[in-house]
Amino acid sequence: MQHLCIALPIQSGKTQVLKEFVKTLKESRWNEFGDFQKRSRVQRVVWFVQSSPHGDQFLIYNGGEDLSNLASDFFASTHPFDLWFGRQLHEISGVDLRKLNASGLPEELLTYGF
Repeated sequence: MQHLCIALPIQSGKTQVLKEFVKTLKESRWNEFGDFQKRSRVQRVVWFVQSSPHGDQFLIYNGGEDLSNLASDFFASTHPFDLWFGRQLHEISGVDLRKLNASGLPEELLTYGF
């Protein structure tokens, strides 16, 4: 299994906005979120909020058998859900994921027990 974990800053005052975003996903956009994950070949998703002295962080973990094109496929997508999803993350984090490139993605250092 391949892994991708990314930490995004949460802009000041936006932690509740993140929680509302998650609530929207769970309550009214769950099927679209599932379709998004299937199209992305993601089999496991885990999200966390981590408080730190530098502010809250939004941690996103994805696992799947073939994540090699996950970022580039997302960046190039014009699917309405993907565009909405990207705008939400941009509002919450201030990071436009569509402007990242492969060199901006995290480097995996250690895996145990998968």
